Amino acid sequence: MRSYKNIIAILCLVILSACSMNKARNSDGDDSAFLTVNAIPWGEVYIEGQYIDSTPVVKHALKAGLYLLEIRRNGFDTHREGISVKRSRTAVYSIKLVKP
Repeated sequence: MRSYKNIIAILCLVILSACSMNKARNSDGDDSAFLTVNAIPWGEVYIEGQYIDSTPVVKHALKAGLYLLEIRRNGFDTHREGISVKRSRTAVYSIKLVKP
């Protein structure tokens, strides 16, 4: 009977320890995220109006949050889309540009 109590006590300590480690990991202030964008045909990628690069853009680092993504290319309609990038994730977008 006594050994079961010891096992239960150890399990409780392990669980509490894991919970506090997870809380510390989630509150470290690191809100980095990544964005991957491809367009057919290729286009210029803008986030919040700021030029990033031509497609394909692979794992562009930015803070987690909501953004306006634009893909521009002469002779095609500008693609505008509100996007969400989540912390510690890579948001992936594939866009097909269309002619006016």
